Amino acid sequence: ITVEVNKLLDEGEISTSYQGAIIWRHATTNIDDTFDKKLARELVWIKELKNSVDRQTYRAEKEGIIDKARLYRAGTDGAVFKVTKRVPQQKQDLVLLLDASSSMHNRTELYNSAKALHRIIPEANVFSYADNGEVVIQEHSHGRAFRAITTMGGTPSGLALLAVAKHFPESLIIHFTDGDSNKGSTPTETLPLIHSKFPHCKIINIHYGGGRSVYQRHGYVSRTHAQYHELEGFTRTVRLENIADFPQVLKE
Repeated sequence: ITVEVNKLLDEGEISTSYQGAIIWRHATTNIDDTFDKKLARELVWIKELKNSVDRQTYRAEKEGIIDKARLYRAGTDGAVFKVTKRVPQQKQDLVLLLDASSSMHNRTELYNSAKALHRIIPEANVFSYADNGEVVIQEHSHGRAFRAITTMGGTPSGLALLAVAKHFPESLIIHFTDGDSNKGSTPTETLPLIHSKFPHCKIINIHYGGGRSVYQRHGYVSRTHAQYHELEGFTRTVRLENIADFPQVLKE
């Protein structure tokens, strides 16, 4: 996908001279069936939210449930009912994007959050990324199966976000990271580009603990918002001090 991503970078007038190759592949690591059951129980509400998206109300029907609003003005044609139906429609894809660089070696809490969320919504797409001489984006999800994550190399967060948004242009991307983007284009550069090319894409950065934060070292979200005010409804970064707060933060 190097050519596709570089084309987007060129259109956004972002240099591609130091990007290198971008490889997209399926993870071949062992199945990781472990997940935090307590955390998963606290995320069950996501199922209800997802199901409610499929429901649509039709008014002025010939039969169904009495629609009180129609009774005041439409008593002659008999179309005073409303019907709620489950209708097939395009759902917003859910993508869990996991920083798998070497600095994430001890960030098991973030991975546990992602695994619990995937357990509740197994159709979610799960990807990890790292730079070990080339940017590698690996898919870890296959139904309820979750492939284990191996950490190594640098952190090409900006390129990973752009590549995933390219493949899932109407998705909610939940990005789990320790905030240290240090390879290739930075999120400061790619977030405005993602917003302009894929306006139906939303990004939530979940940053957990650590001494250096996205605000202290890179500050890509706060700097981006200062320059591009329209991005405030498109991307948000939340720094968690306790991973137990993840379900409530996600709900908000």
